[in-house]
Amino acid sequence: MLYAATRKKSIIDRLFDLGLCVLYDRVLNLTDDLAAAVCKFYTDQNVVCPPQLHRDLFTVAAVDNLDHNPSSNTSSDSFHGTAISLFQHPHGETATAPVCELDLSGIADRKDRPRLPTWYTNVPPDASRTRESPVFCSAAVDARNDSIALRSCPLEFQWLSEVRLLIENDAVGECMTWSAHHATKSQSPSPKCLSAVLPLFPDPSHSTAMMKHAMNIALKAVEFINPGQSPVLACDQPLFATAKQVQWTWPELYSCVRAVQDCHNARSLAHRNGRFKGCRPMVSREWVE
Repeated sequence: MLYAATRKKSIIDRLFDLGLCVLYDRVLNLTDDLAAAVCKFYTDQNVVCPPQLHRDLFTVAAVDNLDHNPSSNTSSDSFHGTAISLFQHPHGETATAPVCELDLSGIADRKDRPRLPTWYTNVPPDASRTRESPVFCSAAVDARNDSIALRSCPLEFQWLSEVRLLIENDAVGECMTWSAHHATKSQSPSPKCLSAVLPLFPDPSHSTAMMKHAMNIALKAVEFINPGQSPVLACDQPLFATAKQVQWTWPELYSCVRAVQDCHNARSLAHRNGRFKGCRPMVSREWVE
């Protein structure tokens, strides 16, 4: 825990001198063994899925660009790549089992350390011209459920009424967000979500090749964790546009992926509205459409 929080060799060595910690080199050996065991699991199962996730849970994949610009004066490089994350949403008190239990036996004695699968690290190049519009347009199907709207609308108006009262009373520092309001009205605490970040990619996230590769990884991971579930891919608006173009160009491969996007426009408008009203923004960052 101390190494994960600080990553400082001097602190580990100082605690080792006091007899409170193992040697720093031993910590590095353990982390290497854990990484090798995880890579061996990925290779054996032919899927990149972090072992701390649980089976038979609804899983959502998210793709986003990752930009790291070091602020140190001695830094010589930065990182601009792509990150893929997996999120799981437990429901009720149903017990689920982790994907696997890592086996460290024999890992330290191996001379050939396992690595990430090449099918994961190598992004296949793609020079195809993506479609700018859907291949076909079908009639929209009205799948609204009026019973859900009748139950949810009163709750939403209740939140709006509370916010209006706070604004009218000039309670600037007490503006309640949508998520906080509904959290206070919840009868029982929701189970904690599980999340994991897959190994990073140095490739740009906005390219067609990287988006196709991310969709393929999400398809394999979701099918391995929760067989039969429709894959859901969350991304921001620029990547959402790329994902939809990939779906329109290869509908036979990616038509099953449900792509959702973060409401940048709605959140920006709410932030402006919050500044004009003199209170905090009232839109949660986790909203998707």
